[in-house]
Amino acid sequence: MTTVQLEAGENLQNLHLQLIKTGPELSLPALDFSTTRGGSGHASALVRVKGVHVTAADVDLNLHYKDLDVQRLLLLLASLNPEDKSVPLPVLRLARRAERRARRQQLAPGSILTNGVLRAVVHVQADRVNYGAVRGRSFELLSHLRDGVARVDKCSMRAFRGQIDVQGHMLLNVNRQHHPLQLQMRLQDVELPDLFAAGLAIGLTLPDQDNIRGSMRCAVDLRTDLDSTYLPRLEQTVGYVQADMRDLELHNVEALTQTLKFMREQRTSHLYFEPFSSEFILNRTQVLIPSLNLNSNLSNMQISGSYFLDGRANLYIGLNPMQALFGDNEKRIERIQQSEPLRRPNHRLTYVNLQRLTPATRYSVRLFKGNEQRQQQAILRQQFRQLLITQGLDSTVNLQR
Repeated sequence: MTTVQLEAGENLQNLHLQLIKTGPELSLPALDFSTTRGGSGHASALVRVKGVHVTAADVDLNLHYKDLDVQRLLLLLASLNPEDKSVPLPVLRLARRAERRARRQQLAPGSILTNGVLRAVVHVQADRVNYGAVRGRSFELLSHLRDGVARVDKCSMRAFRGQIDVQGHMLLNVNRQHHPLQLQMRLQDVELPDLFAAGLAIGLTLPDQDNIRGSMRCAVDLRTDLDSTYLPRLEQTVGYVQADMRDLELHNVEALTQTLKFMREQRTSHLYFEPFSSEFILNRTQVLIPSLNLNSNLSNMQISGSYFLDGRANLYIGLNPMQALFGDNEKRIERIQQSEPLRRPNHRLTYVNLQRLTPATRYSVRLFKGNEQRQQQAILRQQFRQLLITQGLDSTVNLQR
């Protein structure tokens, strides 16, 4: 067999197979093939039939690529689905299908991919990989397909100069326009400039990659919906994030320079931070920060509030003005770089509200009192708890596997 044409634009070719039929069972001990996009594959299957209908199928599929586009892979797997009720069909084909359906009402409805007939194990490896704006290498995926659900047992790759590991599951039996996805993801030692560059490439409003340095480890519990091209819909995405930051530096970040514009630029243009841990929630385009405690070369700081990925913001920033104005900036930088803990003076912080209601406009900055900040923080923490509950997010995810 030379070529099998599939809807996804990636066809199978150079097929070599063995097929053995014993009564109602079809055994496919070996199927080797290549794809028109540079992949190679090996599969085996055991199929039970009744007449001309498949009643059960167990498939083991292994694929390898030098260069893999994950979106095209998912489209390829979806194109193996012989029936999708969301796709309009000509009237005559609908009529013929209705006749066939009436004759097989005793069999499971829907496609073999979504009605429980098919059970499959899919193992994919790739030397280099891309998914949207993400570029990586050493990709590996292990997934089980059954009853209309793709369970992702393992998905890993090297990206952003670190490691990404994913587990979760995706519903296949909704329709081809959207695919609900729930996953837990761990990022190990990823570099923030690379991560922010990917965010900027998909249109998020973030500090430029040249304005940030440092690395991050984080664990994420995420709910999203993939569109027809298998990319996440941001407006349908919520997630809980627990993060550890190391070696963070911010250089000429607009939000901070406008907050600290009453000080000399030499002290505020380049900030160094001690390692810190935090948690926050991604609620569609909103990043909700209940409390973030920082220690920098300028001052110990506290940040809470909301930042929106389109550039809007409503942040509450506390700092120690005596430290900021008269502290030994160079000495604090030296101690941070040598991993010596900085002292945290027991001084009250002065708070400012940093707000931008419309993207791509200047921030407005106002001072406010500590009791107002405490009230706002209590409201933020209540919103945080409510989102955890209403969205079913798992806040027990941790950075250790």
